[in-house]
Amino acid sequence: GNHAKVIRSLIPTDLSKLQKVKDAGGTFAYRNSDLIKTNRWLEKYAVCVDNLETKPSTIPEAGRGAFATRKLKRGDVVAPVPTLHIVDKSILDMFDIIKEDDTLSYDYTKPRGQQLLLNYCFSHPESSMVLFPISPLVDQINHAPPNQANARLTWSKNPHWGNFFDSHDMTLEELSKYNH
Repeated sequence: GNHAKVIRSLIPTDLSKLQKVKDAGGTFAYRNSDLIKTNRWLEKYAVCVDNLETKPSTIPEAGRGAFATRKLKRGDVVAPVPTLHIVDKSILDMFDIIKEDDTLSYDYTKPRGQQLLLNYCFSHPESSMVLFPISPLVDQINHAPPNQANARLTWSKNPHWGNFFDSHDMTLEELSKYNH
């Protein structure tokens, strides 16, 4: 049946490769050797993302929040946070739908709200650009006023953490054409 097909698919058709499969640590490791990284590679490129876990927030009505899994010292990386830039946050505006005859259109005269995605973006009040984090659990970090914050955001100096250093000094127009 199906189980036999699956088991047969795990065994190399060339039986002389059985020893190589065994030496690699099994079929998965043999077929996906590029996924298994050496300690040296991990030390150079990898980032640990186990400093956070999600639990019910201690803030009433806040839903869930991110909590440290261990004691972190000042200056420790809580989590790497690569971001996608949205050059003009107004694209997240929502508008009423107008139905005339069999045609649907939007009433662009005034936004009726904004997409929920905007709640999870980083921004500056004087900029139209927002940065959307694409890292595990960072969307669970609840915001606090500056005088109560217990963490800070900073550009990483590690070139392997999803940073696009060449984009840091670009204008909004240049960023709108930037493909990362």
